[in-house]
Amino acid sequence: MLKTLLISTFTITLSFSVWANDAFFQGAEALDKGDVKSAISLFEKAYSEGHSIAPYTIGVLYEKGEGVKQDFYQAKIWYTKAADKGHEGAKSRLPFVEAQITALEEGN
Repeated sequence: MLKTLLISTFTITLSFSVWANDAFFQGAEALDKGDVKSAISLFEKAYSEGHSIAPYTIGVLYEKGEGVKQDFYQAKIWYTKAADKGHEGAKSRLPFVEAQITALEEGN
């Protein structure tokens, strides 16, 4: 699933800075190899350079619990960062993640 996500966003990332692209693509490569810890670190670097897809991808990892412990709080943080940069996918995932957090806090 994530591989498809990353491939489908390839063209969009061409408009970002070279460094951010390098960090993003290195993160995608690490993710493809199953090295989620390195991927997240590289996506964080890409985010710091203005990349909106990188924080969205981190949000997906935490929401789905892919390679990391499922954490809706972290997913919300990263989706919010991506949404603040205009990422529509992150904007659409936020209500779901917020509902999951509410359910957890209510003990459901």
